[in-house]
Amino acid sequence: MFAALTQLADSYFYPRFIIAALPCLILVTVQAMSDLSTWLGKSAGKTLGITPALAVAALYGWVVSPGWQLLLTHPIEPLHDVATFIQKNARGLKPAPVIVCYGLGKEAMPLYEPHCLPAGSGAELAAIVAKAEKEKRPLYAIYGYANFNRTVLPEGFKQLDDKSLFTEVAAFPGIEPDFYFRVLKRVDVPR
Repeated sequence: MFAALTQLADSYFYPRFIIAALPCLILVTVQAMSDLSTWLGKSAGKTLGITPALAVAALYGWVVSPGWQLLLTHPIEPLHDVATFIQKNARGLKPAPVIVCYGLGKEAMPLYEPHCLPAGSGAELAAIVAKAEKEKRPLYAIYGYANFNRTVLPEGFKQLDDKSLFTEVAAFPGIEPDFYFRVLKRVDVPR
């Protein structure tokens, strides 16, 4: 129902937004337990009235268990892991590499890797690639949120997907598929 409402409102549906329905679920559960308690009577309601609550709690635990396992084993966004990988691989390189983060995610990446340059368009990405090439410096490109970024900023992916320009050197999963970050390295162009 929530997905249908967002579609009718011409809004953006994202599965995590379903949390907005949680208060309704709680109200319906409480109302159902209250009605059951009234229907069974005061004395029987106290004993049997807790059964639906326990059943709902058990069902909830069963449904969310895979999500909890994911939350306990993966970072929300693997930006720290990406930065650690880049720093480990860039250590000792002369000249120092150029690091660029493309699209959504570019705002937070410099917190983990201060030398990271943000690129919010294909033209900005092309300018950074040209700069690295002109200065003869290695280049690492980072992107995540592939579904969103490929839809909103497709022009940069013409370069990033070009196997003659970039090769993927690492990938890091987050708590959901769209939080998957990739690290690409500029292919050395023979002169």
